[in-house]
Amino acid sequence: MNKIIGLIVLAGVLGLTACTTMQTETADISRFKSKQYRNYSWATAAMEHKQGRSERAVIMDHALREALNTQLTAKGYHLVASGQAQFVVDYRYTRKVTTDKSEPSDASKALDGAWDVGATMGDPGLQTEFAPDKISELFLRFSVRDKLSKKELWHGTASKIMDASSTSKAQIKMITQRVVQKLFNQFPSY
Repeated sequence: MNKIIGLIVLAGVLGLTACTTMQTETADISRFKSKQYRNYSWATAAMEHKQGRSERAVIMDHALREALNTQLTAKGYHLVASGQAQFVVDYRYTRKVTTDKSEPSDASKALDGAWDVGATMGDPGLQTEFAPDKISELFLRFSVRDKLSKKELWHGTASKIMDASSTSKAQIKMITQRVVQKLFNQFPSY
């Protein structure tokens, strides 16, 4: 029984340490005039379970949305139907796989090279120039855009947010809440 409890505690500690090296970058928030933007919507629909889509990706999608909705609601913003929104939120994430433990590239640059714009929003994209799949870091970028002009008003990027050992629903939820809270900490209240 003590071994089981010890393993549970060890797994919890390992899960918590997965975020200790997390790095974040946020854009200047001055372009987001909070009094002009109260209602928001998501740019894409929530992920559904489909063949070929990992369970982890779906869990993460739902956890990110829940965490962000909680953060924005606490700051006075309202989630509304797309047609009623003044600003749109989306996110992209990718896994960077490296062959050694050298310093990772700048998170924004890694994300810029990871997608065709709009092609895979919300879906993981693997940067294939890095192999094998042994050392892996998840990069996440949130983007806030004006609904009408589609101009980006703010973005925040986090790197090293979880690794391959972060697989349980509880771990993923805890990590995504911490990431969203850190990224949106300086986001203005309405």
